[in-house]
Amino acid sequence: MRQRWIGWMLVWAILLNMIVPTDASAAPKVDATGAMLVDMTTGQILFAQEEDAMLPPASITKLMTAFLVREAIEAGDLSWNQEVTPSDKALALTRKPGLARIPLINKPYTVKELYDVALIRSANEAAVTLAEAVSGSEGVFVKKMNERATELGMTQTTFANASGLDSVSAGRPGKI
Repeated sequence: MRQRWIGWMLVWAILLNMIVPTDASAAPKVDATGAMLVDMTTGQILFAQEEDAMLPPASITKLMTAFLVREAIEAGDLSWNQEVTPSDKALALTRKPGLARIPLINKPYTVKELYDVALIRSANEAAVTLAEAVSGSEGVFVKKMNERATELGMTQTTFANASGLDSVSAGRPGKI
């Protein structure tokens, strides 16, 4: 419901911006370290602010996780109906306050169920479980993520886990 509300607010903001004249030379004020606005039709960059800043990817990481899961399904290495039981590592994320989006329990889930909650609810524990289903371990999966990113031309991208959590939240000491 919240996502739908935000979507409608964006539509109204765009329509209002078209109706109300604005100073075209005035750059928008964006309270963010980095930002970029691109015209989807032409690819023209309409606004950029620190667009090359190295920032933690957070839940955007789950898009690469989902991409590799879909590739594994298309290759026949995984199926939507295949059942996967979360590992102790994934279940540990479920028990961390503030990190569990859909608390998993020690029971089998289908790849489709995990995929949906990883993308729709940004479930960190589901992303880790999917990574383990594809590659056997999150570590091996992360290597695959980085290799695929390089193949796609993402030369300034380095993934550290399947969920996008920072090192401390993901249960690892130090920084990413």
